[in-house]
Amino acid sequence: MFKTSKWAVVLAALVAVAMLLSACGPKAPEVEDEWGVVTIKSGEKVRIGAAMALSGDLAVLGEDIKYGVDMILEDIPDVKGFPVEIVYEDDMCTGEGGTAVGNKFAADPTILAVVGHM
Repeated sequence: MFKTSKWAVVLAALVAVAMLLSACGPKAPEVEDEWGVVTIKSGEKVRIGAAMALSGDLAVLGEDIKYGVDMILEDIPDVKGFPVEIVYEDDMCTGEGGTAVGNKFAADPTILAVVGHM
């Protein structure tokens, strides 16, 4: 016959209860940030806006930046299993162009982040 200690039984019961209670933990808290939170569903792309001069006198610099971003995207095509899409916009390296592109990105709820603006 197998003999167990009273304490071993109590400890085993406590461990079992702790495991059950941890499985019934609270759900994730609701986000109360006025800006909200981005939720990307499985299979959707992570869209990142990239603003740079793609026309005008400084287009050569913007093309270099675009080439660099494309090279990184070849090496790192996804983030935690989500494919990455870069949305390029020409800010013409001007205040007005930068404002227009910034407003366009801000109005697009699918843009997760923005890089650029020379």
